[in-house]
Amino acid sequence: MDRVEPRQDPDWRSFTFRRPMAARETGGDPRFAIGVSVFIAVALVFPWYSYWVINYLMTREVAAFAQQMQVETDMASAESSAQVARSQAAAAASAQNSAARLQRRRISAVRVMGVSTGGMSPMVLVNLGTSSAMEADEEICRQAERWLHRDLSGIVIRVQRSRGNAPSIDGGELVCP
Repeated sequence: MDRVEPRQDPDWRSFTFRRPMAARETGGDPRFAIGVSVFIAVALVFPWYSYWVINYLMTREVAAFAQQMQVETDMASAESSAQVARSQAAAAASAQNSAARLQRRRISAVRVMGVSTGGMSPMVLVNLGTSSAMEADEEICRQAERWLHRDLSGIVIRVQRSRGNAPSIDGGELVCP
């Protein structure tokens, strides 16, 4: 450490400091040169360091944003897929119900116009409308049983399709359930 000694003159406010011999011989303080070199090194390195840090942080933010967007699009896709599946299922159920209602309407429009018991098996004259004999077999048998006042279970009956004022046509045979 430097030793501080006051001057011996009458002014006690001015002090002089003794410097070590090595510092006096070089002629300058090396701390100034070190400070300047550190400042220049930091000034030269800072732009590249700043670029690296900003690039790294932006890459992380973009990756996080992309991952968040992927999660949100996956959720939206799953939700829309589920909604499409629900709407398809509802449409299928509605179509099935609609088809069943149409079939019931067609079958309920079937009317037995007359029954003939002559021959080997009973013959039934039926106004089928838009239905077929196979589709309306239970309704035809039920109405024929009312006409004949007997049970027709297991009995083969011949069906003649009524065409109004025109002659009837063969509608096939069916076995009553």
